[in-house]
Amino acid sequence: MTYFLVIAVLFLLVALYLLVFRNRRKMSAGKRSRLNFIFTIGVTLALTVFAVVYNNVILHNASVINVYENGEQEVKTNATELENYLTLAVTTLRVAADSVDIMEKNGRSEQEIYQYVTDQTKMQSEQFDENFTGIYAFINGKYMDGSGWVPPADYEPTSRDWYKDAVKANGETVIVPPYVDAQTGQVVVTIAKRISDTNKGGNDKLKNVVCLDVIVKHIKEVTQ
Repeated sequence: MTYFLVIAVLFLLVALYLLVFRNRRKMSAGKRSRLNFIFTIGVTLALTVFAVVYNNVILHNASVINVYENGEQEVKTNATELENYLTLAVTTLRVAADSVDIMEKNGRSEQEIYQYVTDQTKMQSEQFDENFTGIYAFINGKYMDGSGWVPPADYEPTSRDWYKDAVKANGETVIVPPYVDAQTGQVVVTIAKRISDTNKGGNDKLKNVVCLDVIVKHIKEVTQ
């Protein structure tokens, strides 16, 4: 738009000069000199405006491209960091779930499984950041929390999203969408996996599930 305006001004100046030029013979030398001076000033001013506008547009476009490229790189970096973070959580959960599965199949006691879950939670607190809240499981109708948290009397694991999503996945590791954790009150993402059922609890409708929570705080920090 600005380019067209400057070109239009130049065109008008040239047209005006040509129009006056036809009658310049009738003008005195003084008038012709003033006309040439005014025309020169007008053309110079128009070219100056054009140069300034052109440079500003070039600089603006370069800045926009630079901002876009930096933003795109930042998004890629954050996406990679977030992916690595969740991959670590998924891998950690799979190892714990497979270990509990083997212990369950080998007839290990409830206390031994609970001790393993507790040990894994302690190890995570030493190796990872505070956003990993530990391993917990629902085995043969019993809720086990590696952090030592004892749920209230009305807490029903089978009604929780982590249990339902894990059961539906039928052995595949799932990432449960963010929700408010009953223990910490913080928004968490749960990595969950259903394992084999030996029905020691006497209820074939109950499924064994192992989970790991990741507090969304870190995810928010990455994406901000």
